[in-house]
This record gives sequence, structure tokens and C-alpha cells, in this order.
Amino acid sequence: MFADDTTITVCGKNLEELQENIAIVMDEFSSWCQCNRLILNENKTVITNFTLLRRLPGEFATVEGIALADNTKFLGTYFDSKLTFSDHIHYVCQSLNKAFYAILQLKDVLDESGIVSVYYALAHSHMSYNIMAWGNAKDKDRVFIAQKRLVRLMYNIKPGNTCRPIFKSKQILTFPCIYILKCVLYVKRNPSWFNTLGQFHQYNTRNGRLLSIDNHTTNSFKQSPNYNCTVIYNNLPNFLRDIDKYEHFKHKVKSYLADNVFYSVKEFLEKSD
Repeated sequence: MFADDTTITVCGKNLEELQENIAIVMDEFSSWCQCNRLILNENKTVITNFTLLRRLPGEFATVEGIALADNTKFLGTYFDSKLTFSDHIHYVCQSLNKAFYAILQLKDVLDESGIVSVYYALAHSHMSYNIMAWGNAKDKDRVFIAQKRLVRLMYNIKPGNTCRPIFKSKQILTFPCIYILKCVLYVKRNPSWFNTLGQFHQYNTRNGRLLSIDNHTTNSFKQSPNYNCTVIYNNLPNFLRDIDKYEHFKHKVKSYLADNVFYSVKEFLEKSD
């Protein structure tokens, strides 16, 4: 058997120390696999150096015998060295195009409920998977365009006509709404990972249940999942934030998003102002 999808976190104060630690961990892990009759497939092991700089650094962490790669697929998501997620978005768009042609072939055979089932199986699943990591990336609008193309096909919407009424009447979440939903559900499932403003005051404040945002000075921080989860959650209407039970919260937020048909996160935030 193969040891698959194993994750090891290795730290170092500098590049030299990091490389030494990686080599030690790889040696120990390889020995562990052998002792447990597992096969470490080094041919499928790569090193990807991630950076938020526009230019890649001159030196990289390397390990003898392991290939360097500009991008890699991890748990179903494509990560590139600059974390633009352009490769993954390309993959999702390809999946939506395949869904388009599948529905095109099945449209005259299946009824509406059957077509909707195909949509959720072949399109929605790819749009929603791990969306918190890549759903706010620069090229995200490509996915929404592909989604609207699918909806036009499913409900015979003519070019030039808006898809908003269909999204609302059929209660289909737009791609931005899928992202918003995943973010707020993440907060609701993991309340201990976030601080509220009320935790910093001994007295009750009007906004005591809002999440606090760490001080930051970089744009990269604003692209992080935790930051976006916090901002989006804080901009939910009070009647939604005040719901304690998870399943009830999920149902109500989903209905709210489906009824409002947000075409962007910005549109959602502006409505909340």
C-alpha cells in the first residue's frame, strides 16, 4: 500500500536550517514507512516554494532526490507558488464546461429535477470544494461566468437577459453566495478560533458579538481566509448572527443569500452598510 496525502509541517529560522530539518524529517518518515510496511512514493513527492512576492526569491528550499515544482495538487486543490490559484480556477472552469456539455446532451432526456441534480453533481460540487482557499482569488469571476452560462442553458435564458430572477426563483446560489455561505459556516463551526469584541470589554457593548479583526498593514492579509471570514460574518444581518443553532443558522443564511442573489462579495457588504 502507499502512504497517501500525508502532511508534515517543518519549520526553520532560515533557509539552511529549514533544508536540514526537511532532510531529517524525510529520513525519519521514510524509515517509519518501512517499519510499518508502507511504501513512500518519492516520484509523487515534490517541493513547492510559496511566496507572496511578485518575483520568486533567488534561493529555494531543496532536498536531494525530490523534484521542485511551481505548482502542486493537494487534497483536490491546485496550489501555485505565488498562491494565485489560477491553475485551480482553470481546473474548475474546465469542470463546469464538462457539466455544460453533459447537460446539453441530457436536456431533452431528463426533466427539470434531473437536470438540477446533474448541475449539483457536476458543477456545484466543484465550485464549492475548498472554496475558502481560492474563492477570493483574482480570477474568480471566470468561475461565475461559467456558472451563469450553465444556468442560461438549463433554463433557456436568452443572451442579454439577466440570470438574477432564475437564481432567485430556483433558489440556486450564485458563486459569490457559495463563497459567502462557506465563510460564515466556517466561523459558526469554529467559534473558539475567533475573538469577539465583547471579549475585550467587561461591559456589554452593542457590537459585542462582532468578531474582532487583527491589526494588519498588508494586502496579503486581506486575502487570507480568516480575514475574509471575519469581515463577511460581521456583515451578516443581526437576526442571522444571533442564531445559535448551527443547522438553523445554515438554513436561514442559505435562504437569505438565495433570495438576495448577490453577484459579488462587494455587493453583499454594501447591502449590509
